[in-house]
Amino acid sequence: MFARSAPDRRTLIPAIIAIPLAALILTLAACLPVPLGDPEQSKANDKLSGVWLERKDDGTVDESNIYVMIPYDARTHMLRVLKVDESSPDELKTKEEGQYKVWVTAVKGRSFLTLHPLVPAAVLSEDDAKKRFFLHAKFDLSDDRNTLLVWGLKGDDFEPFKGVKTSDDVRRAVEANVDNTEMYGDKTTYTRVTDQDRLQKLRKLYSWAIE
Repeated sequence: MFARSAPDRRTLIPAIIAIPLAALILTLAACLPVPLGDPEQSKANDKLSGVWLERKDDGTVDESNIYVMIPYDARTHMLRVLKVDESSPDELKTKEEGQYKVWVTAVKGRSFLTLHPLVPAAVLSEDDAKKRFFLHAKFDLSDDRNTLLVWGLKGDDFEPFKGVKTSDDVRRAVEANVDNTEMYGDKTTYTRVTDQDRLQKLRKLYSWAIE
């Protein structure tokens, strides 16, 4: 869901974190060292919950990645990015590409997502653990809740984001540039999965918890 290139900052990110970015739901152009908004002050948006696929320009959907948005608590969501094994068309097989803590922040009437990768502390070195980063995107959900439009925010290659040190710094930059197209990457469209055949295949991935 976010631009497909990342800034030089990615070279500072341990490989175990960086790999899933290639499959990210929100086509984010880049990352920032501090987040927009505070997850403790946010409110989960139930309308985002569900299973999503990217819609291509020709109207077809890309089934190579599945994006599962799950409410985690009253304030935040968890996003699972699943890579589909296309060698088994009759059975849905996937591998985890990444998990992200997600929260929603409103700025000047627009809605933004912040994504923070969830990585076990045990696999990180002391230096790795200090290299926090966050991905951001503006989003718009259709009235029927089945189409999600996403514009990834650029990182510190966008001048107003250079040198941001706090969440307030990020908010001020977003507020000042909310209508500036230079702050955003390309739009990506996602379609909610409502087809029961697809959903039943996905259900098997959660059989350990629901059966």
